[in-house]
Amino acid sequence: MLLAVGVANAQDCSNSISACGCTISSAGIYNVDSDLNATQGLTSYGSCIDVAADNVKLFTNAHNITGAGSGVGIHLRSKARNVFLSSAGPRETYTTISGWKYGLESEADKVTAEGFLFNGNTTGVLLNGAENNHIGCFESFNNSVYGVWIRDGSGNQIDYAAMWNNRVAGIYIGCSSTGPSGQACTEEHGASSGNFIFEDYSYSPGVSTQSYGIAVEQGSTQNSIVDNWFDGNTVDGYFDGNTEGANLWHSNRYVTANQSFIQ
Repeated sequence: MLLAVGVANAQDCSNSISACGCTISSAGIYNVDSDLNATQGLTSYGSCIDVAADNVKLFTNAHNITGAGSGVGIHLRSKARNVFLSSAGPRETYTTISGWKYGLESEADKVTAEGFLFNGNTTGVLLNGAENNHIGCFESFNNSVYGVWIRDGSGNQIDYAAMWNNRVAGIYIGCSSTGPSGQACTEEHGASSGNFIFEDYSYSPGVSTQSYGIAVEQGSTQNSIVDNWFDGNTVDGYFDGNTEGANLWHSNRYVTANQSFIQ
């Protein structure tokens, strides 16, 4: 019965990863060699894979990482730096991370991740106090709250990503687990600054259930939102809870926005 819900493990990952429940604790190159599932076991942090070391390269090789409704698919802990994650496998196939509270959670510095599909999580990507993360060329869809959530993070870049049917927002920069205007940010609580959101878009086949394309909460400032295309959202394509000039909005395409200065 314990295995059915994911017993906590405390083992280091080998360079060839074939089951959930291990921690990468030393630098090196790691490959996922089969599909991973939460029923195989979880780390003490409730993750399939924890990364807790500098200078790690993790290749998931189009093998899927499936959760059971809680925990984290890949968790980059705060002690990690200079981490590279790649989803790609042969013949242009990619890893889907689904069924987790957070598909990817990063608390780390200097991360590059590319090519993942985040589907059916609570939030696809959480940058939780992360700095200088570059998450690009991915899709985040059918997540019950956010496609991407930047909370208390700075210097991060989200680009060339497709977001659709995430219940609250495709990309949310702020403090609240419920969405825009839920809780104002302060320097001590969740404010995010200096992030760059570039060339992202929404794709909404059929009826969209996504309220906002990109939303920036009150108190999160000095973010740049440039050359994005979000339509098919049920409330607004773009939302900014701050006054004009607090964030840079430039050359974005949309149907509606909550502020006249958004462009």
